[in-house]
Amino acid sequence: MRGAVASIFGRGDGPEPSGLEDGGAVTSGRSGSRGPLVGGVIVVLLAAGWFVMSHLVMQTPVSDALGEALGVALGLLMVVSVVGAIWSRREDRDAGQPDAQQPDAQQHNP
Repeated sequence: MRGAVASIFGRGDGPEPSGLEDGGAVTSGRSGSRGPLVGGVIVVLLAAGWFVMSHLVMQTPVSDALGEALGVALGLLMVVSVVGAIWSRREDRDAGQPDAQQPDAQQHNP
């Protein structure tokens, strides 16, 4: 288990995987960022906390509490998706990559 976690974060003893095998097909690899992993863990923890609060504190049945927790998790994932899309668009614009929806600035100047 420890070796698997170390290889995910690039601290393994062996060479780092290239991610390209079998004629260039991507089979495995790291994204280089722990952000998605941390975000996923946060969403799961918040959903679990919602379940515990709903079932134990508000005394709802287990099925209702699970439904509420699933709804919270899906809602959080939607929020994370929208924020990630906005963030990515800003990073692309700041890096000088033109947006596909914005017209070229040279066309407007005669």
